[in-house]
Order: sequence, then structure tokens, then C-alpha cells
Amino acid sequence: MPEHQMIDVPEVDFMSVTENVSDWRIGKRVVIQRPKLSIALGCGMLLAVPLIGLVIAGFVMGYSENFYQAFFIAALIGAGLFALVVIPFSRSNRSRETVIDWSDETIRYRHGLRKQTFPFAEIQRICVQTKQIGNETPTYDGIVEIEVAGNQLPLFEILSSTEDPSQPVDILLDVARRLADAWSVPCEVYVLGKRLEEQELEGRGRSPEEIAQKYMTLGSLASGSAMSADYRGQSDEAAEHREEAIFYYMQANKLDPTLTEPLLAIGRLSPDEAHREMAVQAALQLNPDSIPALIEQGRSLLMEGLEEEGFAALSQAVEKEPSVTTYHARGHSYLLLERYREAHADFSKAIELDPQDADNYSERGECLADWYKDARDDDLLNQALADFDRAIEQGGENSTYRIERARVLLTADRFDEAIADFSRGVAVDPDSFYSYSQRGQAYLDAGHYAQEAERDFTKSVELLEEQPRTTDAIMRRTQLMGIAFAYRSRAEARRQLGRPQQADDDIQRAIELEVEADE
Repeated sequence: MPEHQMIDVPEVDFMSVTENVSDWRIGKRVVIQRPKLSIALGCGMLLAVPLIGLVIAGFVMGYSENFYQAFFIAALIGAGLFALVVIPFSRSNRSRETVIDWSDETIRYRHGLRKQTFPFAEIQRICVQTKQIGNETPTYDGIVEIEVAGNQLPLFEILSSTEDPSQPVDILLDVARRLADAWSVPCEVYVLGKRLEEQELEGRGRSPEEIAQKYMTLGSLASGSAMSADYRGQSDEAAEHREEAIFYYMQANKLDPTLTEPLLAIGRLSPDEAHREMAVQAALQLNPDSIPALIEQGRSLLMEGLEEEGFAALSQAVEKEPSVTTYHARGHSYLLLERYREAHADFSKAIELDPQDADNYSERGECLADWYKDARDDDLLNQALADFDRAIEQGGENSTYRIERARVLLTADRFDEAIADFSRGVAVDPDSFYSYSQRGQAYLDAGHYAQEAERDFTKSVELLEEQPRTTDAIMRRTQLMGIAFAYRSRAEARRQLGRPQQADDDIQRAIELEVEADE
């Protein structure tokens, strides 16, 4: 898809979007438009109807050729005046277009006939506001604005019929924060004229569960359509309900066979590799320029051992759309084949496109860490740690970044530093079985913390056993094998502590879970 092609973006909002947006991702060329028809244009169009009728009458009922020519010329002049006066008047009152160009760091803003261009450096702040529209049935208007030279310029607007005036803030806050970080300006939030302080904004925004619910809401609004089924599929996939997701994606494909995304999703979720290949080929037949289809094709070819053909497909995706997504896809494929230099180059390009995204630094850090394991070059180790430091700096105290950094330290036998990082990960996310399991393994690797390792593995086992068992066959097997691994790890710690009976009990429980997983 070309960078400037206009599409509607439902992930921004699950209410009523008044703009079209091409891409919200930092580093892309963002185009935001609000095309509207005004009352003036509507009246003008009504007046044009009898004018057209008179033109037709001139063809049929003209008394003489000279009269017809004069009347036709008059009609053309009238139509021209209509175009010159009514349409610009309408656009000047109702339409708006904003282009955020990250390549030359400028914003081009047009509101009707008024045009402005200014560099990012002139932006003073970004603001999210909620205003009430109407009294009898309140509707709340959420707006993202930027301030330039004391003037407030609206970037994006949503409408909501919710009774909670702060809900539009929760929807727009993540976008506003990312833009504010990219431009190094403050972000302020107002609800019905009252500014929210920093402590009131903590934890606001949408959780993954809310995003899944958003797709359900969109699906219910478009009941019976391919869009409805596709959203239901995305919702079930987000909730790891694989079989239900496949069912709804198949329904979407039946309702609209021209859509490529449901086809690819069916292939991605199918346990049969042949289905995945068929889905990719079908998607490419529908749209040879489909970036997701090209990426899936490249990955499938690589899995078949066709390295040259696989990377050709991935490179074609990069050429058609040089984005974070395409560079990540090719970079991960290079990494799986231990082509570290090419993988590092692709992850570095992703950082150039979006230097504010913590995940980009984390991805490159993982690449450098694997490269270090192979080459044992301390410079690679230091670069990997620096990337994870930057990821933590950009993304805050994210337990994932801490754990990945700790895993790098373990490869260098820096056990105490790794344990300290794992402990920070546990503090950030105390309900993550993975954090406890990883720290427990670090204690074991260090060789003199068996008691601490047993404690962490016990916590990991408790958290895993508390999780409800999924009904999906593939996910269920993964879940049971994960619990079995935790029991085996605790058995090792208990054996080191001189508790052979408890260790044997854990091994027996692990075997039971593994047998259940294979049923």
C-alpha cells in the first residue's frame, strides 16, 4: 500500500472517526483528511438541478439555433460560478488536511483555503481535549491538537456517544503521547475544560482486553458483513481462541472473497503447513502487491529451505513498503538463519524509521546477543546491553526488556547482574510466571542459590497452575508443556537441596502433564 493512500484506521478509535488516516506510525508520512459537504454546497447542488433542467430544455425546446447557443453559454457560465464560489466556500468552512512528513520534519496544514507549513521545531505542545456537543443527548468530541506560535491546530478528531466524557481521552492519549515524545514537547489533557494532572493520567489508555473488545464492538456495528466476521476473528485471535478465530476468518472470506487479510490469518493459524501455503498463494492472486502476503510467502519459502527465493520475496516487500514491519520481518528471518550482519542492518533501518520505539532497540539487542554467543566478541555484548538500556529508557520499566537484558548477561556468566535485572522484572510484573522462572534458572546457573531457585520455581508453578486451561488443542499442549518444565526445574533445585522425594514428586507431576499434553 502506498504511504499516502487514504484508508480508515479503526485501531485509532472504536466510535465515530471524522478523519481518514494513512498511517499513525512514527517515521512514516502521515496524511490526515476531513472531507465534508457543507450546507452551502448542498444548497448549491439543489440550485444546480433546475439549471441542468434548463440546459436540457434548451436542447429540446429551443426556438432557434441562436437562442439555444446563447442559453447554453449562459448555463455554462452559471455552472462555472457555482464551482468557483460555492465549492471553495464549502471547503474553507468544513474541510481539513494535515500532512506530517517525517523525512523533512515538517507539517503541512490546510483548513479550507488557509495553508501553513512549519517545522517540528516550532511545535510548542500537544493537547488532548474533550468537549461536549449538544445538551439533550450529550456527545463528546475528542480532539488531538498541536500548538504552534500560540495557535491551536486540530490534528485528529473523534465523536462518541458515551456518557463518560473522559473516554475519548483514553482512546487518543497513546497517540498523543507518542507524538509528544517524538517532538520532545509536553502533552496536556483537558476534559470539559479541566486539565488533568499527571497522577490522574497514570494507567490511562487502552489495555489489550479493551482493544479486543473494540473489535467486538466494531463487529456488532457491522453485523452480517465481512468486516464484522473479520473483527470477531481478530478478537478471538487476540484472546488466543484459535479455533474460534479461524471460524470467523472463514466467514469473512465467504462474505467477501476479495479480502486478503482473513485468508492469511486462516493460513497463519492452521496447524497444517499446506493450508498456510495455499492461503499465501490465494492472497497473492487477489493482490500481488499485498505486503503481508509477500512476507508470509518469504517465510514459507525459507521454511522449505528455499533461502534465495524466500529472501527475494521478503526483499520485494521491503522495496514496495520500506517500513518497520517489513524490515523486522526480513531481519528476523536473517536472524533465524544466523546471518547476523544482515539482520543487524535491517533492525538498524527500523530504528532509523522509528527511533522512539523501544521495541526496535530490543529487537536489535536480541540480534547482537545471539551474534555474541556465536562470536564471543565483547564489543557485540556491550552493543547488545546498550540497546537494551535504550529500550528500557524509551519504554520505561518494562519487565520484558529487563528480562531480555538479564538473559544477555547470563550468556556472559555475569550472574549477579542478571539476577538483579530479573528481580527488577519481577518487581514490575509480580504476576508473571516467566519472570520467576527465568530468575530461578539464573539462581541455578550461578551454582549457589538453590533455595532461592526453589522459591522462584514454586511461585512460577503456582501462577501456571492457576491459569485456566485453554480448549484450543495447540495452545493447550504448549500450556501443559510449560507447566511440566516448571516442575522439572523445581525438581532440579530440590535435588540440590537434598530433598530427593520432593524432587521425584515434581518429576512425576511433570510426566503426567507431558502425557496429558500428547493426548
